[in-house]
Amino acid sequence: SGWVWTQDPRRYGGIYLAHSQRFGDVGLLVGGSRTLDDGYKENDFWKRWNVWTKATYDFSAYQSLALSFSLLDQYRGNFLYWQDLNHPLIPSDSQPGPRIESLRYNVSGEYKQFLSSRWYSTVRVSWFRSQWNDNLSTSISPAGDSSKSDFLVGEWQSNYQFSPDHILTAGISGSYNDIRADTVFGNHSAAGGALYVQDELQPMNGLHLTLGGRFDIEKIEGVEEFDQLNPKFGATYTLSATTFRASMGRGFRAPSIAEVFTTEDAGGLLIL
Repeated sequence: SGWVWTQDPRRYGGIYLAHSQRFGDVGLLVGGSRTLDDGYKENDFWKRWNVWTKATYDFSAYQSLALSFSLLDQYRGNFLYWQDLNHPLIPSDSQPGPRIESLRYNVSGEYKQFLSSRWYSTVRVSWFRSQWNDNLSTSISPAGDSSKSDFLVGEWQSNYQFSPDHILTAGISGSYNDIRADTVFGNHSAAGGALYVQDELQPMNGLHLTLGGRFDIEKIEGVEEFDQLNPKFGATYTLSATTFRASMGRGFRAPSIAEVFTTEDAGGLLIL
């Protein structure tokens, strides 16, 4: 039968370990896992190592710092499309056992400070690194493809509580992305930023209003600049046991570097 391509048992499983402990003002979390899946289709397996850790420190009752790190190491096959209708679980002869290796990790930090009983601010910074390579031969890259990317993002956010029924949130964020993938995306960079503010209040019993706005700007190397102002409004009104909700807003998302510059050959189809 074309549905039977192996007599070997297919495995799926893993092991997870984690430990957390506190030493006075210091908190620590460490964990890791090993998982694998043979898949029910030929060359559709994956194997993963995952580790993570997080450390926190309370400088005082009003100041705290958190640092975290995570890593994912993956090795997998790539079942792109079947051989034919009689062999649906076997890849096409044009796929000579492609393999993909990838490594992803990120480092992040968060600092929070209470300036008063009503006002606190938070600063967040994160760095993400991703890299992968494969042996999938195409007309563009006979030896396979590879890519490395770095993504850095930072944000400052402040919250002020005028009263239990009135909270104002404002912040600023920025990001930088750099990709090096000669045969797929090329070598490109992008940068962006945003300013935002949101006001949540309860002007009368049962009525909750949310008013806000965000201005985004994004610049991709070799592409014109994108920017947009995005307002939003939301309201809920509770009458006895019934709640009425209404909202409207505008969204924004600039294209990613991959969406703008991808050049690839998939199944004989050239993607530009």
